[in-house]
Amino acid sequence: MRIILFIILAFSIVSCKSQKITGNYNIGIYAHGDIHGRFGRQLSQVCKYIDSIKTDLDANVILVDLGDNIHGDNSTHYFNYVHEYAPAEQHIYSRIADYIGYDAIVVGNHDIETGRTILEKVKNGTSVPYLAANIVTTDSGKPLFEPYTIIDRNGIKTAIIGLTTHEVKKWLGKEKIEGIDILPAGNNIEELVEYVNQKEKPHITVLAMHGETGSPDDENYTNSGRWMARNVSGIDVVLTSHDHIPYLGKEWNGSDSVIIINSGPYGEKLSGVQINISVDDGNIVSKDISGYLVDMKNVAYDSSYLDSFKEDFMKVDAFSVQKLGYTDAPIDPSLIFDSPCVYSNLLHYVQLKESGADISFVSPTKFRGTIPAGDISYNDILALYPFENILYKVSLTGHQIKNYLELSYGNWKSKPVSYDCAGGLKYSVDFSKPMGERVTVKSFINGNEFFPDSTYTAAMASYRANGGGELLFEATGLHLGQLDGIHIEKYGAIKDLLYNHFTGSNISSAELSQVADWNITGLK
Repeated sequence: MRIILFIILAFSIVSCKSQKITGNYNIGIYAHGDIHGRFGRQLSQVCKYIDSIKTDLDANVILVDLGDNIHGDNSTHYFNYVHEYAPAEQHIYSRIADYIGYDAIVVGNHDIETGRTILEKVKNGTSVPYLAANIVTTDSGKPLFEPYTIIDRNGIKTAIIGLTTHEVKKWLGKEKIEGIDILPAGNNIEELVEYVNQKEKPHITVLAMHGETGSPDDENYTNSGRWMARNVSGIDVVLTSHDHIPYLGKEWNGSDSVIIINSGPYGEKLSGVQINISVDDGNIVSKDISGYLVDMKNVAYDSSYLDSFKEDFMKVDAFSVQKLGYTDAPIDPSLIFDSPCVYSNLLHYVQLKESGADISFVSPTKFRGTIPAGDISYNDILALYPFENILYKVSLTGHQIKNYLELSYGNWKSKPVSYDCAGGLKYSVDFSKPMGERVTVKSFINGNEFFPDSTYTAAMASYRANGGGELLFEATGLHLGQLDGIHIEKYGAIKDLLYNHFTGSNISSAELSQVADWNITGLK
């Protein structure tokens, strides 16, 4: 069903009455995305800066969080899964959102990854509207979140329309999105913008995306802010996020230039849009829009903010530094590309032990930073594995496993997000040979013969098992709706399996090395 029909038929939004105002107005729109749980000093700087801008602009300021806020840090793990909540107690981010005074929050893909229960707890605990026009419930077809919100600043109405990347369906298992569907927003966005503009008659229309800046010619236009800016009429500003790449530019949409701006991650920068608008009896006479990126490194910390959440941060710190276990060798993720290493062996060991699968695939979840030999804390586990992926066991033929490895080493260092190495197998990779002929699988790690026509089981993260990085699609020839047919079993979160591993045992690096045996030759 088309998004616009969902909104018109299934969702009731109270319109703000337009005022017949006259005068010149300055509106400041600010946004950040992908804070990933950096709730301390980073958000205190955002709070400090926004308070100062409100003074400068006589409170004509709008602040938007573009999503991925409740995932990715020890604070989010603690308040999502460890903290014991009293009745009616708010999640820390609900309180932060109210304290800072966001005007809208867009749902991010990693926010969905935490699970619907946690996401709805956060949403229901704050007065700030959560936006995602293209996320609907499967039973009723109604939007799970508000499609848009209208913000009034001294009679100037701004429409904020929220969209979430639908690619999340490829990255998460059905248990994470049970009961909801994420529609391809780009299919009907022009109709949605036209509906909002006609119904609400805003002076300013903003598309707030948890989606990448992308390319104006991107075929995957549902995730490209630049494509939206160029092809959708009626938009003044496009706020993008998700790809962690700061960006500021304009696209010509046939009648005007549209600002596209992306702050990048972690609150290091803030997207700023200054709008000078002249209105006569409610009608727009002129509108001048400019964008800029605010570097937050020179912004002072807000001591009042930090004091308000001091007890919360102390709880997180105490949890994070507890000793869980021990490693007898450094854990260096960067070594995963060249040979079996403690990092990859550890993940293989945990995945194979939990699932009982024949082989294991793991990818580089981080690319730099070594954990030294010695005690292991939760901080270290989060550094090793910051995502909420759960463990899957899937069924693959020997041919498909070989194809998977060929594709993986075709990506290797050129596209590390689509690179995996395998555990449980003995194999070699010869880069002097052409693509498709580089990988030779010799046997299983226990010496058993590997047969291309036989069917085996493979342990992998939910991101991969649901098509993330495209490896599984290309190796098997299956499409998104067909992957369920090869899913055998699902287990707990991989991060929790690592947690349990270190609290329950101290496996030596020598023992871990027995799970993988592969080498690379033929490099120039």
